[in-house]
Amino acid sequence: MPTLVSSQWQGLNSMPSFPSDSKAFLIVCEDIRPEQGKKTSLLGIFGGNVNVNVPPEMSSKPFALPGLGFYFAFLDGELRRYNYTVSVKTPSGVEILPSDQIESIEKDNIGWLVIAFKLQPFPVENGVFTVTITLDGNPYVRTFE
Repeated sequence: MPTLVSSQWQGLNSMPSFPSDSKAFLIVCEDIRPEQGKKTSLLGIFGGNVNVNVPPEMSSKPFALPGLGFYFAFLDGELRRYNYTVSVKTPSGVEILPSDQIESIEKDNIGWLVIAFKLQPFPVENGVFTVTITLDGNPYVRTFE
């Protein structure tokens, strides 16, 4: 009977190592922009809740911020290419950024896997907003209000 060398079969039944949920984070800011050298500038970072003072005369009408930036970073996970989708939902459940467009991104050995985007304008609504990044079918959900 032949002897199998285990190194020949390594990885055949192993699952890819996805980023862990505990090492993924979301930063919400007023503005976000790419810079040279694979850097990103975040301006007006919100430390928790996104507080917007709506003038009393506007409280009964739809209101929107000029824009809102999102910086979703994954600190660990396998170095490889991921397919991803992004979804942003309002407190009332309206999907303002639908998750139907699949993009691709590479996690390399230079740093974190980062998905950064800006929504312009951004509708203001009382309650909890939900941001979901899905990497190859694995959802990472964060909320803010």
